[in-house]
Formats: sequence, C-alpha cells, structure tokens
Amino acid sequence: MKYTNELMLMIAKFLYGEYDAERFSFDFPATLSDAYDAFQQENPDLCDYLEEEMPDACGYFDPYNTGDPDTLNEQQFRMKVMGIYQNALPMSMRPAS
Repeated sequence: MKYTNELMLMIAKFLYGEYDAERFSFDFPATLSDAYDAFQQENPDLCDYLEEEMPDACGYFDPYNTGDPDTLNEQQFRMKVMGIYQNALPMSMRPAS
C-alpha cells in the first residue's frame, strides 16, 4: 500500500498545516500523476476517486486570494480537501487485493 499511504499522508500533512497550501496544490497532482499506473494496480478505487476529485480541487485553489468567485481561498480549499480525505479514508484502509 505504498502509494495509498504516501498520498493519504500527503493530504493529512496538508490538513494538519505541515504542508504549504500553494505547494500542495501543485505537488499533489504531480505526485498522483507520477504514481498513477502503480497506484491504479495497488488500489484502483482510491486511485480513481483521488484522480477524479483532487486535480480539480487543486486547480481551483487561488493562492493570491483574488476573490474570483470561480476559485477557492485557502480556507475553502482546506475544507474541500478535508471532505475528499474523509471520503477517501475508508478506501485507503481496504486490504490489498
């Protein structure tokens, strides 16, 4: 469960304030993309879910807080990621097949 643990830990560190929001918004999609093939074999449900939800959430984050209604400020971004994390958590605990 190498990639499952790595990606879920990355999200947890962001949620606990140990990972800068702007850096996370770029690093997470890149890490997910780099690990995609192996992660898909390891945990296809979680991989598909994170691939569906996280790149969009990260893409909508506005690190400059411009107030654009089509973007997320840091608090909104954290709340969005928290919801994704809570939905992903049960998938991350499934035994490897």
